[in-house]
Amino acid sequence: MSRRVLVVDDEPLARQRLVRFLANADPTLEVEEAANGLEAVDALLARPPDVVFLDVAMPGLSGFDVLRQLPGDPAPGSQRPFHVVFQTAFDRFAVAAFEEEACDYLVKPFTEARFRAALERALARSSEQARLTALEERLARRDGALRKLAVRIGRRLLLLADSDIVALVSRDHVTCVHAADGSEGTTDLSLAALEGRLDGEVFRRVHRGHLVNARHVTSLVEDGDGLRVTLSTGLSLPVARRFRAAARSLAGERESTAR
Repeated sequence: MSRRVLVVDDEPLARQRLVRFLANADPTLEVEEAANGLEAVDALLARPPDVVFLDVAMPGLSGFDVLRQLPGDPAPGSQRPFHVVFQTAFDRFAVAAFEEEACDYLVKPFTEARFRAALERALARSSEQARLTALEERLARRDGALRKLAVRIGRRLLLLADSDIVALVSRDHVTCVHAADGSEGTTDLSLAALEGRLDGEVFRRVHRGHLVNARHVTSLVEDGDGLRVTLSTGLSLPVARRFRAAARSLAGERESTAR
């Protein structure tokens, strides 16, 4: 399958230059252009690319505004289905760009060699995600349930065994993964998708916003705010009223196992 790149810049000559650089780097790339922020939003909604080269300073919608127009696109640092390389004539936007998890930040005018390095970095990150997703699917087919999950922790992307996942929490349109070693990462999969793919005997829903690993449940506590489940890392999560019976049953299973 060919890889797709979207070039977004309000200057025609700048777009032409980037398209030429892309053709020189890899003629098999499928390249699309957008001349402003609105066209960029339309293109990203219609068919997300693998990589987008996104100009920052554009009239109307800036590059940052484009990302914020996407449905469900939360605060900086979220995981998107494409990788972003910002390009601009100004270096003052660099911090904001990397808060958006940009793969790279090109300051105009940049050389073709510098552009190619940014492209290779972005495509490598895209390929890494694709390989991990494919491995997840193979493991799920083999075992009947997803046994390892691709999780981004900081700048690392790794496969985390289901036994090392303590809880999955939906927060600000992102699924947060709490690991047994106390670290926290994110996954591109929604909580609903994870509930359908993970082992239902292990991962239980006790709230609309989270799933917990039954093997990591240590206690169930009633406090002034209601019922809460405590996990092996010390993480405490609320139990929704309609899931109270299930949570108490889960705690009972844990006690029986411990005896």
